[in-house]
Amino acid sequence: MLAAAVLIVLAGCSDGTPTPATTTTAPVPETSAPPAATPTTAPKSTSTALIPGAECLTGTWRLVRFTGLGEQSTYGTGRGGDVTVTFDDGAYTLVGKGKNPITVNLAGESAQLRIDGTVKGTYQPDGESMAFTIDEATGQGTLESGDQRETLPMASIGKVMAPSGKATIACPDKVLLIALPTVRLELER
Repeated sequence: MLAAAVLIVLAGCSDGTPTPATTTTAPVPETSAPPAATPTTAPKSTSTALIPGAECLTGTWRLVRFTGLGEQSTYGTGRGGDVTVTFDDGAYTLVGKGKNPITVNLAGESAQLRIDGTVKGTYQPDGESMAFTIDEATGQGTLESGDQRETLPMASIGKVMAPSGKATIACPDKVLLIALPTVRLELER
């Protein structure tokens, strides 16, 4: 019963396909004078120093817990597992090795979720927050509760456990907290 409930919640987060990031550039018209230099991509913002906790978005962190927030508290909580998130200059990669399960609790019941997959995304400053996007998700997760077993696409799992949307960040004493609109992620070194 719990596996079905968690499956419905996780599957409801995604249509199963990640949204790829695309970049387009407009052609430069030819003129007799040299064209003015026009950037083809937006310059990277250097205002990360203005965002509390942004200095911790570097290197590899281990996901130790996630907690559903607001209307998404139906995600329940998850603790443990072998999921890591690596931050590198505006890009992040979430990786689950599929060996150690995350204990997921929902409505007083628990299940085991093994994640064997990868989510790749980006992040950039957005005012006083950090904006995260998901670019690609591959692999799957396996949710087990009693004799029930469900396979979930990584795109659905990523909608819950990978940073996506505007977030506030805190970084007290070797802990990285990322509070998104629907979930709070807690990571440790």
